Amino acid sequence: MQALGQVWGRVDPRAPDLKETATRLAAPELYGAQILLDAWRAPDDGFTVGRDIPSRALSPILRNIAVFEPLEDRADFRVRIAGTALLRRFGGDIKGARMTGLYAPATFQRRRQWLIEALDGGKPVDHQIVMQQGDRRPLGFELVYVPALSPDRRQQWVIAGFFYYED
Repeated sequence: MQALGQVWGRVDPRAPDLKETATRLAAPELYGAQILLDAWRAPDDGFTVGRDIPSRALSPILRNIAVFEPLEDRADFRVRIAGTALLRRFGGDIKGARMTGLYAPATFQRRRQWLIEALDGGKPVDHQIVMQQGDRRPLGFELVYVPALSPDRRQQWVIAGFFYYED
């Protein structure tokens, strides 16, 4: 795990001293986020899980990618795929988890709103996130949500990119 850098896995997502600051970005800042958006823009008929992801264009950032499937009319989202870089944020494999189990209620509602914004707007939603708990070193990352089609192209899913700021 040392290669992952700082791991925030044992952070209580409901702890009262956990602070998260989100700043909307007009355009991607980090190289990985730019790769994701370039690949997302490439297909003329919609970005599709299983066809466009994974792909050679995305191979450098697949570890930073998660795929979210809406559940119960978007009341919650299930993690269908989670790259290894998400171990750094969550401290374990989150594949199969529901977002309601990963985040405190207020954070979940904010993330859910961004996911729905990406789905309804048909465009990327990009934020810089800084997490701080107690005297721990802050964790900063760029979080990008882009709409995608499910493998059968019948549902809208969301691709998320977690790209960490390094010191």
